[in-house]
Amino acid sequence: MKRIIYKLALFASLSGALGACTDDFGDVNTDPNVVTKPELSYMFTHSAFQLGDYKYTEWFYDNYQKIMPWTQMVTPRGGNSIEINTLGPLGGRMGTFYSGVMPNLFEIRRQISQMSEEEKMKREKMVAVTYIVQAYHGLRVTDMYGAIPYVEAMQGRYDKNFSPVYDNQETLYSTWVTELNNAIVSLKKDGTYLGYGNADFIYKSDWTKWIKLANAIKLRIASRLVNSDLEKAKTILAEITNDSVGLFASEDDQFVWSPSTDYGGRAGDFWGSPSGSEKFVDFLKANNDPRLVFFFEKNQYSEAVIKAFKDANKEDDIPSVLDYDNDPLYRYQGAPSSPKKAQDDDTKKAYFTSVKLGDNNYNQISHINRAFFAPRRDDNDGLYIDVLFSYAEVCFTMSEFSLKGYVGGDYKDWYNKGVEASLRTYNMWAEKAKSYDYVALTDDMVTDYLEKPNVKLSGNSTEDYEKVVLQAYVNFFRLPAEAYALCRRTGFPKKGSTILAWEPFMNSGGEITDIPRRFGYGDPGEFNRDNWKKTMNEQGFSIESNDPSRFNTERLWWDKNNPVLGAGSSL
Repeated sequence: MKRIIYKLALFASLSGALGACTDDFGDVNTDPNVVTKPELSYMFTHSAFQLGDYKYTEWFYDNYQKIMPWTQMVTPRGGNSIEINTLGPLGGRMGTFYSGVMPNLFEIRRQISQMSEEEKMKREKMVAVTYIVQAYHGLRVTDMYGAIPYVEAMQGRYDKNFSPVYDNQETLYSTWVTELNNAIVSLKKDGTYLGYGNADFIYKSDWTKWIKLANAIKLRIASRLVNSDLEKAKTILAEITNDSVGLFASEDDQFVWSPSTDYGGRAGDFWGSPSGSEKFVDFLKANNDPRLVFFFEKNQYSEAVIKAFKDANKEDDIPSVLDYDNDPLYRYQGAPSSPKKAQDDDTKKAYFTSVKLGDNNYNQISHINRAFFAPRRDDNDGLYIDVLFSYAEVCFTMSEFSLKGYVGGDYKDWYNKGVEASLRTYNMWAEKAKSYDYVALTDDMVTDYLEKPNVKLSGNSTEDYEKVVLQAYVNFFRLPAEAYALCRRTGFPKKGSTILAWEPFMNSGGEITDIPRRFGYGDPGEFNRDNWKKTMNEQGFSIESNDPSRFNTERLWWDKNNPVLGAGSSL
């Protein structure tokens, strides 16, 4: 019983969050049979592995059910319900931060700190990269939750502090920028240093690439600050652009999470894979986007099926939404985002009701490409990887900030490099996954895409700004949380756009405007309840209310000045 109480207290001191996973060090503290000083490299591998391994729950709960429908990238089977704005179970990004990512990183630093000065110096760069991993995932947590324990996190194990304070977002951003800057200084030092070797499956202790990732994370932080503290954001951008190493320079630098060729992937779709949303799919089709076949599967109305309906004199039963005579890409069909349309009988029949012919039922809507998300499904033998930070993201963010005058450089050049990098990265992704209906990208396809009217920059700064943001949005299809951060920050896609329009979420009573802007965290228990209540009050969050609208109106600090979804924004 004492052991159970201790472990519960330890987790309460770390997270104050929803649920718990496993704690690497609870058993170490209490079980004499556990090795108390594991190899440092193995501990690092574990933390890095957790960045991607836990995400099967994030995909199922956060992405497929919430974030991707909210960003109008996908529509659940049967359409969005009128409860699209309600929150249910969450995917574990916060629990993973405290139980999977941080413990080993802290232990690595603790063990190295107890070595002689000479041995500590040899491992300085090993210490430095632990802060980069920590900041990467910490930013993902605060993006959706707000204030979290950080500065005093993990003190339950070492200092018996089971009541860590919650650091607000201003503190978190400043702390991470300082830690990343210190890591960059350490990683630039000349001399002979020990590394993690192949146990660092991300960059294999290539310190230059770790520096570039640190700067890229700073760029993400700056993007969160532009509407809340522009001067701080500009300071960070100046640090990045003046750094001798700088940001990613090609796809070779990006943060690719690929732990092994045996990893099967966990982007499961336990309730059925979602479908593409209509406006998003139509946007991809209109531009003949090469990523369309990577993102979505063809519907079931092949030419042979169409012929079978005709031969049976059942052509009128083919859903009216399929323009198979005029649209060469009719087999890629999205569904409306508006819940009201999912309830309307005629629209429901056109989009969501399968049609029976003989012994078979045929669906007209395109699912997400299931092999692209889960490469081992149905005996497929593809490789599951994640690109957790892409070169394309860097390019699009720098293009936007160049266009706004926050950094120097040619925004058109950054944009064109971003589009090409996104196409090539998704091609690599889909090829390795052995994605269904994979079509290899060619140079001509890249060139043709960049010439499409709704892709090519025109020189009109307002129009170009929207195009830059929308290409960043498409690029985030496999990083939905980043897509949602972008949508909250910019208000794009926007209503009435001639490029890619936002579809209002309608029900019988009007427009549903209170889409959540954040997730909620519950009472952590007696060990840290006072600090939790204090931070909830400081952030202006209701403690008892379960009204979904509060997750829209009670915004995170970084999100307070951002536009509403679908409103767009100006330069």
